[in-house]
Amino acid sequence: MDERGRMRIGAAAALLVFLSASACSSHYVRAYAGYTTTSLTGSVALAPSGGTTNLEASKVDLEDELGITEGSGSPYGRVDAGLGSFGLTVSAFRYDNESTGTIQQQFGNITAGTQVASDITLDNFKAALFWHLIKVPLSAGSLRVGPGVGVDYVDFKMDMRTLSGVAATEHVDVKAPIPIACLQGDLQLGRFGVTIEAGGMSADVGDAKGTYWDIEGLVRFEVVKHLQIMGGYRFMSLDARGVADGQDFDADLLLNGWFVGGGVSF
Repeated sequence: MDERGRMRIGAAAALLVFLSASACSSHYVRAYAGYTTTSLTGSVALAPSGGTTNLEASKVDLEDELGITEGSGSPYGRVDAGLGSFGLTVSAFRYDNESTGTIQQQFGNITAGTQVASDITLDNFKAALFWHLIKVPLSAGSLRVGPGVGVDYVDFKMDMRTLSGVAATEHVDVKAPIPIACLQGDLQLGRFGVTIEAGGMSADVGDAKGTYWDIEGLVRFEVVKHLQIMGGYRFMSLDARGVADGQDFDADLLLNGWFVGGGVSF
C-alpha cells in the first residue's frame, strides 16, 4: 500500500473515532465566512529545461526582483466542530497577485536581466483532527488543549513571461497534500473565545519535499445568541524542493496575513 493509501485509511479511522465520541457528550459547531488579506515574501528558483543549475544560488526574490510588494485579498472560510474529547477544524483561502519587475537570476529559460510579468496564486485547504487531552472547566466557560493530526493542502502556481528581450514563458505548478502534526488550545469565557493552532512537518509528498510550518490564531465574540464576529492571524512557511513539469525548482516562501468575519455557532 502506498503512502497516500495509508493516509486515507488513517483519516477514515480518525473520523470514525471522532464521530463515535458524540454518543453521550456535549458538542459545538462554529461556521465562519470572512475576508483575508495576505502577503507573500521569499524566493523561487527554476532550473532550465533539460539542464541543471545551483538552485540555492539562483533564487529570484519575490519583492526585490518581481515587485511583489502589495498584499492579496480573498474570501476566507472556516468551520470548527467539537464532539466530546475531539475537535475538528477546516479552513480555506487563496492568495493571488500580479506584478512586474526585472530578474537578476536566470529563471528556467528566461535569462537574468530580463523584465518580466508574473502571476502567482496559492490555494490552501487545511483540515485537522484534535484530541482534547487537557480539559479544564471554568466558572464561565472551559479550556481545552491537545495534540492533533491533519492535512495542509497547498496548490502553488507561478507564471512568468518576458516583457523585454526574447519572448519566453515559464510555469511552476506545485500541488502538495502535507500531513501535519499539530497542537490546539481553545479558551471559552462567556461570550469571548480564543483558538490557537500550530503545526508542522518535514515530508516528501505530492510534487515537493521540504519543511512546512502553519500557525493560526483566532479571537471570537458572541454578539447575540448563535451569532459571532471573529478576527485572526495566519502564518505559513514553506521550504520546498521538487520537480515541476520536468524542471527542478526550489521555493522558500513566507505567507502571513489577517482575517476578519462572522458566523453562526451552535
